[in-house]
Amino acid sequence: MKSCGFFSAVALASLPFALLACGGGGDDGGGGGATPDAAPACTAPEGDHTYVMNAVLLPRTINEAVSLYGLDIDGKAGDSQGGVDNVVGSSLASLGAVDIDVATTVSTAVADGTIILLANLRGDSLTNTSCADVSVYLGEQADPAPCADENDTECGRHLQGDASFVISADSPDDATVGGRIIGGAFSVRDGDVPGSITLELPAVEGVDPIAVNLIGAQIAIESISEDGLMQGVIGGAIEVSEIENSIIPALQQYVTTLLADCTDAAPNCCPADSTGAQALEILDENMDCAVSNEEIATNQYVELLLDPDMDLLDANGNFAPNTDGDDDSLSLGLGFTATTATFTVP
Repeated sequence: MKSCGFFSAVALASLPFALLACGGGGDDGGGGGATPDAAPACTAPEGDHTYVMNAVLLPRTINEAVSLYGLDIDGKAGDSQGGVDNVVGSSLASLGAVDIDVATTVSTAVADGTIILLANLRGDSLTNTSCADVSVYLGEQADPAPCADENDTECGRHLQGDASFVISADSPDDATVGGRIIGGAFSVRDGDVPGSITLELPAVEGVDPIAVNLIGAQIAIESISEDGLMQGVIGGAIEVSEIENSIIPALQQYVTTLLADCTDAAPNCCPADSTGAQALEILDENMDCAVSNEEIATNQYVELLLDPDMDLLDANGNFAPNTDGDDDSLSLGLGFTATTATFTVP
């Protein structure tokens, strides 16, 4: 049997958890970074500052997953990564051991416009204000176009601070995280009502895009100016039900595409040493030359990589971290930077 590194290459590389379209929200009550004092409810911040994310940053090492791109989603300081929750990021970083560079794949998608994430920061001051929020949208119709022509290997022409965009028609318009700005840095506020952001995972060839709800969603930004956002982090968690209903079926679709050239009957199924043959060796428990949702869900490597690490919900499904001792969610986090952009805010 192959090592679990192979499955990582097949599965997680196919769905790089890049969180590349956002929606659905409310203010979050988790505690990323320094926890400010409790504050009164924040209503209708004023002043729009619009940006496009010119970098979406995934960890290349487990240390980066924890130190750079993780937040404390559940408020539990004694968890496995020292209070920082980013199990998915750590799993993605581990793909480097099998030469799968998801971080570069995502960076390329940002540069060529496959991924366009827009952000609006609302607040009457970019230095200090007790009432602010950040909204994230899926964008399109970049002007100028991302690439000069089909031979342009660098692209990124829309990420220079002078581009205009349109919010995609299928982008939710309520992907908002509330907080405050202190000393030019944005953080969530203790006592704010927890909410969620819906994340659309990017499709690969042969796989439909999937939307996953990120609960306990947080955004932290270390440096804010009119010209850009620096050292930003988005964090949150995926519920077990979302993994079962969205991620597992998407993985099954992807694995099925790997079997497209496998026309032989069992036990050979696929050409020797092909990607399809390796996938079947790992996943095809009943040796019928196909891989089902159940076979993926019960695979020991999938269970290891998609093992929930946080208790965020009570028995009734309400957001209530660390109440019933049942780990029901899988944490994830990524970094970003953004430059100024023009688009119409909903």
